[in-house]
Amino acid sequence: MENYVRRFATGLAIVGWTVLLLQFYLTTTHQIAEGHGFWWGVVMYFGYFTLTTNAFCALVATAYALPEPLAARWAWWRQPWVVTGAMVSIVIVGSVYFLLLRHQYHPEGLQWVVDRFLHYLIPPAFVVFWWRAVPHGHLQWVHLPQMLVYPSTYLGYLMVRGEVVGVYPYFFIDVSRLGYGQALVNAVGVGALFLVLASLGIRAKR
Repeated sequence: MENYVRRFATGLAIVGWTVLLLQFYLTTTHQIAEGHGFWWGVVMYFGYFTLTTNAFCALVATAYALPEPLAARWAWWRQPWVVTGAMVSIVIVGSVYFLLLRHQYHPEGLQWVVDRFLHYLIPPAFVVFWWRAVPHGHLQWVHLPQMLVYPSTYLGYLMVRGEVVGVYPYFFIDVSRLGYGQALVNAVGVGALFLVLASLGIRAKR
């Protein structure tokens, strides 16, 4: 099992970082072509839950792929609740994209390939990795609030960022169009889905 998990993690890390780098290139070059400049492309890139979550998963996979003793420095990323939090977050990425966003975007060429990896291939692959990597008996209900830190922090960051730059990456939390009330109601809906999936993850691995 140990060797299998490490090989799987190595593959996930390589694919994850490659796709993230490709998306960084695509985002920044697109913004430059639109006349907004490189740094605006960086701001846009780090606004997407899809990309921050795929980076989260790539960090976890890297922690499992590294050989000892280097892996010991990445021990935090191997904690069962951290891996489970990453798993739930990437499932949210795939689910929300499929249910709400896939008809909003029509990528072509390399962007289409990257899009498929980010939303359709990495999420189920990471679920399989999580199932094999996280042992039973290492998750408790006390870990649930810890798993909520990442999505809650992202939401806070997104709201502040939106106020500063006036851009929201997803239509269902676009305060400029919906107002704070409806945007927060929609965010709570996604948060409820996160709670349900996180609870199922804990229950499966208790």
